[in-house]
Amino acid sequence: MRIRLIFVAILLYANKCVNHSFGKACAFFILNILILFPFISSGQSKPLAGLNTVSPELKEQVLATMKESSQKFQLIENKGQMGLPEKVIAYFSTSSQIVFVEKDRLRIVVLNHVEKKNNLRISSGQEKDFLPDPSSPKKYHYNTFSILFKGSLGLKHFEKGKLFDTRRNFINSRLAHGAITGVGSYEEITLKNVYKGIDLRLYSQEKGQLEFDWIVWPGADPDKIKMQFEGQKNLAVNRQGELLIQLEMGQFQMHMPQSYYSTPSGKLIADFRFKEAKKNEIIFAHTHSHNFSYPLVIDPDLLWGTFFDGGSVTFDEYLYGIEYNYTNQKIYCAGVSNIQVSTAYAAALSSGYKGTFAALQDVLVYALSKNGHTIDYITYLGGAGNDVATGISISGSNIFVCGYTESSDFPVTNGSGGTTTAFDNTLGGTQDGFVAVFNTALSQLQYCTYIGGTGVDEALTIRATGTSSYDVSLHVYASLPTSSPNYLVSYADNSFGGSEEAWIGSFTSFKTIRFGTYIGGTDVDVINDFQLLSDGDVVFVGTTRQITEVNGTVSSNATGSDVLFGRINVPASGSVSFVVLEKMGGSSTDQGFGIFALGDSVSILVGKTSSSNFPPGSGSVFQNASGGGTDGFVARIRNDGTGGYKASYMGGSGTDMLVSVRTIVVNNQAVLLCFGTTASTNLSVLNYNSGTFYSSTNSGGQDMVFLICGMDLANKYYLSYIGGSGNDYLGATGTPVGSNHLFYNSVDSILYVGTTTHSNESTENPKFVGRGTSDIANSGVPVFDEVKINGTDDAHVVFAISTINIYEIVALKWLNFEVVRNPDCGVNLFWSTALEDLLSRYVIERSSDGNNFETIGTVLSGNQHYSFSDPDAARLPGTIYYRIRSIDSDRHFSYSKVNAVQGCGFQREAIKVYPAITASNITIEAMNFTSSKNIIIQLYNSAGNKVLEKGATLGNGTLSMEINFASGTYFLLIKDQHTGNILKRQTIVRAKSY
Repeated sequence: MRIRLIFVAILLYANKCVNHSFGKACAFFILNILILFPFISSGQSKPLAGLNTVSPELKEQVLATMKESSQKFQLIENKGQMGLPEKVIAYFSTSSQIVFVEKDRLRIVVLNHVEKKNNLRISSGQEKDFLPDPSSPKKYHYNTFSILFKGSLGLKHFEKGKLFDTRRNFINSRLAHGAITGVGSYEEITLKNVYKGIDLRLYSQEKGQLEFDWIVWPGADPDKIKMQFEGQKNLAVNRQGELLIQLEMGQFQMHMPQSYYSTPSGKLIADFRFKEAKKNEIIFAHTHSHNFSYPLVIDPDLLWGTFFDGGSVTFDEYLYGIEYNYTNQKIYCAGVSNIQVSTAYAAALSSGYKGTFAALQDVLVYALSKNGHTIDYITYLGGAGNDVATGISISGSNIFVCGYTESSDFPVTNGSGGTTTAFDNTLGGTQDGFVAVFNTALSQLQYCTYIGGTGVDEALTIRATGTSSYDVSLHVYASLPTSSPNYLVSYADNSFGGSEEAWIGSFTSFKTIRFGTYIGGTDVDVINDFQLLSDGDVVFVGTTRQITEVNGTVSSNATGSDVLFGRINVPASGSVSFVVLEKMGGSSTDQGFGIFALGDSVSILVGKTSSSNFPPGSGSVFQNASGGGTDGFVARIRNDGTGGYKASYMGGSGTDMLVSVRTIVVNNQAVLLCFGTTASTNLSVLNYNSGTFYSSTNSGGQDMVFLICGMDLANKYYLSYIGGSGNDYLGATGTPVGSNHLFYNSVDSILYVGTTTHSNESTENPKFVGRGTSDIANSGVPVFDEVKINGTDDAHVVFAISTINIYEIVALKWLNFEVVRNPDCGVNLFWSTALEDLLSRYVIERSSDGNNFETIGTVLSGNQHYSFSDPDAARLPGTIYYRIRSIDSDRHFSYSKVNAVQGCGFQREAIKVYPAITASNITIEAMNFTSSKNIIIQLYNSAGNKVLEKGATLGNGTLSMEINFASGTYFLLIKDQHTGNILKRQTIVRAKSY
């Protein structure tokens, strides 16, 4: 079973039964502990005050942090019904378990039915009376155990939760011929004051299991909670902090406790752990040495990992780039091969653009299934020389690849067969960069061109901006041509200086150059990675030995090679310019490798530094001094040249570097996921939540390193080695080229890593090839290749890390939403969704103006296809707006698009925008306008950044508008220019192909 919880803390969770014979008869339980702020910092009890006068605001705050009952079972109160012992307060049953709430304990009967129906007999208060009737013809296997709340004040007082409509009638055990009628059942109950100031809430978890919340009110002492287990064969807490309950029928494995504080600012994680105080007695031990400002539980988990070694003992090459395609749900990888891969890959190669290896090194591009099970498509690309892919990017139905080639016969396109003629069809020197564009099946080469001059050039990073547009960076060793073709167009710098220079170009229609500019000074300059902002501007990171700064703000001791950061302003037309050119470094060698832009305002940089005086900026950081040797670094800086710089070291006494960085959002707080390479054996590792994807030691040579830290760089949440006995690194022999090693799949909360390893599967620590324990959905499905057969040579490796335990999102995909007005003026809503396994319900909302919505109904989740009838629609005039709000079990929510219909009262002015999914254009249609309006059209991307604003005049009729942006989701607003009122809201999806 897979539980996606993060901020509701799990204290007792029977995740799985091992070595059992009763299959689905395992009983599952979850205990959460909630400590109300302020907490007793020293563990000593303070006088309990105000327990009977807890403010409504505090109660509401607590309620807001807690999970809702999934209503999967019904708790039935004991009203004296026949066969139920007096000491039982309430009970519930499912097909595999019966749980009795007694006056001082919970008693659990676990059933394994040989036959389906239950013939349970309940008579006296003895344990045997809670078991199936042995005279019954039905056959059972069962275990009974109980949890006694030692030293409690009893379970006699409780609050009932929401009442189900179901009522039950029972024979009265106290009256010979009496009856008990109308007995209610509840979706949850809260046992009050089990210990002084401590409540216990019981309710059903999403899959039907019993879930517990301990609620420790201010001033109460959680040390009072003592759980004495009875009826089991054995009880133990293992080294990982898990509670193991051994029964006759199997073993329950209960995960290590997690807990949180409910504070005015949200949830703060506490550190509670199982501890066996004495035989069969479990308490919650806790420490307060950690910083309570940490608002996170960090527990990355391996989903799966696979090698790619060509099925050959002589394979020996690197993987440089990886990107996930949301459209066909495949992972595309770009790197190098030195051989013809084995016939095991024949099926995938047979449909590839080129199925045969040419010579020396060839570009290798392949598509891996989302679960790591199959290689679906493969193609080679190359000629008689060395050909290497360093970057990959996806837009629409096109796969963009960049790299470098020494082949004079590289397959540049000439316009035949539906291809586009190359921008540059000549190998200018001994090595040029290249750009190639494939279809998603890798069966067609749609465009291919050299990029370079007379020197040794290499394309390092490519970012697709549309189905036929892209930006690409070059590392050049000689000046680029200015005619046939012209590389320097609308430039910010047209002067090649020094021995090596950086260059970035932007192309549309594959071969039309929008701008091309050098970036550099009079020595060596390299741009290793760049990102695009919503307005088309470019931010980049690399290395410089000498450059003239523009709006430089970082105070440094820069000498020799320094980190280079910059921003290029890209206007709608005309020349580009440098907004920022910034160098930062210390007295030794400093290099920038990876960048990630946070919206348009801030960039995160990673790289390596050998300087003990690398500029730290202002404010506290998680490592403020060099560990010795060469360290990795992570830095943040504002994109507009106004400073805001700070940086932290990451490293030990060996050589360390950070290569790639991505970000995710946890409860409205961003955290950074950084990967790199380390040769240190003394990293200051951190595993805050005892996750399984973790190693505290270097396994040999170079290991990968995984860092999670706060956006302000003040807090480190996780630091782990990942490797085996050989060298494992991001980049060729530890030297990064480009920065496409990470891709974050935000829909499934999965981080994909693509890199290179010398280590085989037997020496990995932690395990990064094969299936991880959290990949429940693919349990038993083999990954493509979990055995490395090429010895200690380089093999590609791809692995997927689940970040579900780092944060939780509503795993929901809106498939469609329709609003239909009936002939009788009633309105019906129809919608369908997917990936809704965490949802509890949908809330239907209505508005008369498209801005202010009210709730008009609720529908429980569970069947993917839904409908709702608005009972009031027939009497409403004008335009009626509807939207659906989904709510998950932790009260997170997301909205559908807004749909509208005309009411029956009178016809109002209306604006229609279509299609909702487009490859290039949308149409805006005005209806029932009495006169033309001057409007403002605004378009925002999914990050909330405005990417377009234009004025127009709209009357009855249509207006066409081009949506020429990167693929993704956009939000369209149409406003009345005179009043500022919003006339239309619409979600637009710019699809890769449609």
